[in-house]
Amino acid sequence: MKNRLPVNKIHLGDTLEYLRRLPNDSVDLVVSSPPYNLGKEYEAKTSLDHYLVQQRTVLEEHRSASQSYMDEGIALMELATRAADLFEEQSASEKRRLLEFVLSNSIWASGELTPVFRQPFDMLADMATVGAQKMAAGEFSSSHHQEELPR
Repeated sequence: MKNRLPVNKIHLGDTLEYLRRLPNDSVDLVVSSPPYNLGKEYEAKTSLDHYLVQQRTVLEEHRSASQSYMDEGIALMELATRAADLFEEQSASEKRRLLEFVLSNSIWASGELTPVFRQPFDMLADMATVGAQKMAAGEFSSSHHQEELPR
């Protein structure tokens, strides 16, 4: 289970110091603005070598935090590939409970059922739709989208 921090909160501070203080798996997104080493009044200009070392250190800190997110994402995608089979194996009451968990609403209009998904299932459904469209257009070679994973 993630160590959640308060949502919708902006934290101001040194990126590297702040990242090191964060509990593992406590955030979903970090947006930072690195110093650009231009000698602005709000930043100290350093040598290019020192600046590059600082930026590599910050990037490594981001990369180490991202690994657990990548592991969780892969596990979630593996589960998603088996979801239909797992759903079929369930009793009728369990299927209903699962649908109520995943869907916030469904709309029947003009003979077409349109599901409205709860978060984060809405994002997964959107990604699946885009992936299917890209597959149909020949933009992906497989349904696993390995070409979009960070290297």
